[in-house]
Amino acid sequence: MRPRATRRELLTAIGAATVTAAAGPTAAQRSTGGWTTFGFDAANTAYNPGARGPDEDPGPAWQFETDGSVESSPAVVDGTAYVGSDDGNLYAIDAASGERRWTFDTGERVRSSPTVIENSSTESGTMICVGNDGGSVYALDPAAVQGVDDGVEWRVDTEGVVVTAPAVAEVEQARARRLVFVGSGDGRVYALDAATGEEEWRFETGFAVRSSPAVARIERGDRSQHLLYVGSDDGRIYALDAATGEGEWRFETVDFVRSAPAVATGDRAPESGPTVYVGSNDGGVYALDAATGERRWSVGTGASVTTSPAVRATGETTSVYVGSRDFTLYALDGDSGEELWTFETDRAITAPPAVGDGVVYVGNAGTNVFGVDADSGEQLWVFETGARIISSPAVVGSEDGTVYVGSNDQRLYALQDGETAATPPGDDQATSDDGGSSSPLQFLVLPLGFLGLMAAVGGAFLVAKRAGVLGPPEDDPIGYPDDDPDVGEDTAESADSGGATDELPVWEVVRDDVIRRAAETDSTATEDLLVTKHVDPDTLESPMVAYEIESYRDEQATIRIVEDAPELSRDAIGQLPGSRENWGLVDDSLVFETTIEPGEKIETLVARRDIGPDDANDLLDRPDIRIGDG
Repeated sequence: MRPRATRRELLTAIGAATVTAAAGPTAAQRSTGGWTTFGFDAANTAYNPGARGPDEDPGPAWQFETDGSVESSPAVVDGTAYVGSDDGNLYAIDAASGERRWTFDTGERVRSSPTVIENSSTESGTMICVGNDGGSVYALDPAAVQGVDDGVEWRVDTEGVVVTAPAVAEVEQARARRLVFVGSGDGRVYALDAATGEEEWRFETGFAVRSSPAVARIERGDRSQHLLYVGSDDGRIYALDAATGEGEWRFETVDFVRSAPAVATGDRAPESGPTVYVGSNDGGVYALDAATGERRWSVGTGASVTTSPAVRATGETTSVYVGSRDFTLYALDGDSGEELWTFETDRAITAPPAVGDGVVYVGNAGTNVFGVDADSGEQLWVFETGARIISSPAVVGSEDGTVYVGSNDQRLYALQDGETAATPPGDDQATSDDGGSSSPLQFLVLPLGFLGLMAAVGGAFLVAKRAGVLGPPEDDPIGYPDDDPDVGEDTAESADSGGATDELPVWEVVRDDVIRRAAETDSTATEDLLVTKHVDPDTLESPMVAYEIESYRDEQATIRIVEDAPELSRDAIGQLPGSRENWGLVDDSLVFETTIEPGEKIETLVARRDIGPDDANDLLDRPDIRIGDG
């Protein structure tokens, strides 16, 4: 039996957090209108009651192409759509025509969703806040963006990736001020002065924060207080005083929390009172008292819940909509957790749902965006993009409205009723005359330049063939041997034109694409190390498993990951160049071993030809992780 990393081990590594109650100030939440942030409002409800998108047979009024996957969720305000891309840019796009207004290059992937806030000191009267994978948080004046540095009001650098959407609230302590709240992969939540970027406070969780914060005003006895709610990879949901960063309460699940909390207050709250709804990788959906953190109810799904709930209030009824990696969209009663209906898709739901007037909009890992009747769960329509959907939709417009949604096919779509659906990117080459599926090599060449296309195809094929992922390898099941005399001859001609060699990053493209396409993900935390597995069962002939290994240690360490593999043979395993020397077979186990530096993140990839696509979920079993001194 494989030993599992326990929650006790994780908590010991993290240490205790202070949760001293503190008197809090009152504040007012402002909005510029439209869909201003990832979850529509600062409470992350993802519900725009006055908006209604397409009802049937939608198509793109326009589609805007970037040079990278669009995992960022769009914000749409005053006729402009803002969205980030894996190409490192934040884009401003005319919401009516799809024409580019400007591009801001952050230098790193932008998976964070932009937030639009009022700012009377800027030329436009607004400011755009967004993070990137380089750990930076930018505040931009949209009227002044011209180049790399133009339009930057301030920039703050954290020590980890920033994939969360900033949240904004006005608080009063010694002085009234508006704060921007953001989580980072360095395990911290930051509160930054919206005008200057000056750090007001920070809160340590111990593990990465990939859950977008929510802010809401809560009545707590005789006082009114703004609380900040956020999840962490340490498996907890935290409630913090938004003015001071002091912990008010924390709730522990049994796995990491990357779902963004949604807070129902006022007329959106259930009869039981203000409530925080959040999912966990343990497969649960939790409803917590917003003031105390006490569990009101929890519902188990069939797989992890990494997407964020949407909360809709109609009269006396509060409904919660949440997607799971068990392929299902759930509608739950906000008071009791009772299942109202379920909607089955054909792949894991990897995008948080959004709700307009009577319709739930949600994307999945199978390239589809669905419109679902919010009351009955009946499918109204489906629109197919060219790749999986991680981006949460934005719903804007009262009649003949628009749903804006990003896709990993590198595009932002504006979907409306009555438009003719354009062919998704790559379909001309990807689909055979008889309706067959796309070529398994298509994703290898998309990120490369046109001039290097032919060389890249040949090089990528060679890499994948040698790795054993396109069928039985001819002579090298484990990868290129160090002394292979043919490697240089086979690939030298492509080295200058984007081909695949040990020195060129085609294998990184494969690895990154597996991480983005993965239908299932699981994480194990032990001794200040976090190991996340991503399983992509069907992009290639064999299931691919990508590993992300993150160190939160203060010293170098040797890590050994051991996977049970009793049926695995050398001709049934493949890994791409870059870390092949770290993989091996020992008895009935597949073993990866390497040295990791403090704060380092290592990514690696392996193909499992001993496992069929239908059994790929078995690969999510948590490995045996052994750690020694570096």
